[in-house]
Amino acid sequence: MDNRLEAVRQRMLDSGISEEEINALIIPLQEALEFRVCGLARESGAADSDLIPDPENKRPVLIPDKDRNIITDITGNGNSHLLIEGENLLALMAMQYIYTDGNNNGTIDVIYIDPPYNTGNITFDYNDRYEKSEWLSMMNVRLRLAKDLLADDGMIFVQIDEELQAELKLLLNEIFGEEHFINCICVKMSELSGVKMTHTEKRLPKVKEYVYAYGMENTTIRPVIANKSDDPEKFEKYLKYYSRIIENPGDKPEEWNIMKLKDYLRKYHSDIDPKDEQQVREFKLTHAERMVYRTNNKSFDKDMFPGGTHEVTSAEGIRYIWWEGKQMLFLSDHTSGSLGDLWTDISTINLNKEGGVDFRNGKKPLKLLKRLLGMINKDNITVLDFFAGSGSTAQAVLEMNDEDGQHRRFILCNNNELGEDAVKAAEKAGAAIGSLEWESFGVCRSRTYPRMKNIFEGRTGDNLYYYRVSV
Repeated sequence: MDNRLEAVRQRMLDSGISEEEINALIIPLQEALEFRVCGLARESGAADSDLIPDPENKRPVLIPDKDRNIITDITGNGNSHLLIEGENLLALMAMQYIYTDGNNNGTIDVIYIDPPYNTGNITFDYNDRYEKSEWLSMMNVRLRLAKDLLADDGMIFVQIDEELQAELKLLLNEIFGEEHFINCICVKMSELSGVKMTHTEKRLPKVKEYVYAYGMENTTIRPVIANKSDDPEKFEKYLKYYSRIIENPGDKPEEWNIMKLKDYLRKYHSDIDPKDEQQVREFKLTHAERMVYRTNNKSFDKDMFPGGTHEVTSAEGIRYIWWEGKQMLFLSDHTSGSLGDLWTDISTINLNKEGGVDFRNGKKPLKLLKRLLGMINKDNITVLDFFAGSGSTAQAVLEMNDEDGQHRRFILCNNNELGEDAVKAAEKAGAAIGSLEWESFGVCRSRTYPRMKNIFEGRTGDNLYYYRVSV
């Protein structure tokens, strides 16, 4: 065993920590150092031993930075969320002593990470240029520590593009076990438009990314349900137009008796008050296949249908029936349905505006994150994101709580690294390296934390506690 690791082990033994707990932390690090060239978020050639805290100092700990706390609930009964600034390897090491129970079992319910894609870019907010072996080594040690934090019914989601998705799958199989693989979800992340179409000589334009989902021993998932309308507010607005129902849906369309919904309810459902908006809404959704809306949609010219009944499906997948000189739309074509592992309805339009901070190529859509977090079959979950970027995961958690009244908590970890652009901006501002002004240009303080301030503004019942990693 590496001398530094042995020294760390001995100090932990002397402090009364159990062999089992020590092994859970030390063995993954030992394997990483012995079998891989371990790479931190730095250029290749850094000394492997630099990854392990100097045994002369304390093991990694989390130091409160109370000046950056955001407190909206002073009663102590609100939801407590964490933002940890610092190298995520050290943060994961420190968390081994906080987010495990007395039996050394993890207590984190969901982990979502969007690690560097190894694009070769180091010009924006963080380093994304690694040798492939460095990247795998960097991910290996972190994923092993992350696994120890997961509850026995927890889940992990890792998002990646095609550059490293094959290698990542093998690594996840090695760490979590092939038997715990749940899905590889293919997500449409961009459109075939603009600059993408000018770079097609050597390969087809990229429009997708992948999300690998793995579970633990007792993990169960909920089916993925999605509104076919991208805009929930828009859905509620047009829901009111579906005020008619087919009384005899088993007959031919030309023989249908289409009644006003209020008359139908009075005739067949005296237990439902037609004036009770919530009851009526639930009835419509339950009977969506029979709810119709007559419209003069100009997508289809009536001259296309000279007589009889005609069914047409639009390019958007909405079904129309042309009948009696009107087009009838079915509510079922707008309501929820189960999704498989191909998600093409995730819009990235206006993604740059989410959270109120700029983070080029680093944000993930809130709709995607909320859908992923909703897959785990648990309530009031704790969510960890240790490649936090701009903090999209935090906003997704808060919005989900607002929508269903649950008490989810998030833990974010992000380093305060300066990419080349940030370094240039700091130098232009005359900031001295290592000064507070210099640190203000780092990604955690210039991107993650400002987004937290934006999304906590006007909230009540949620507190954000800011910590820094120290060794």
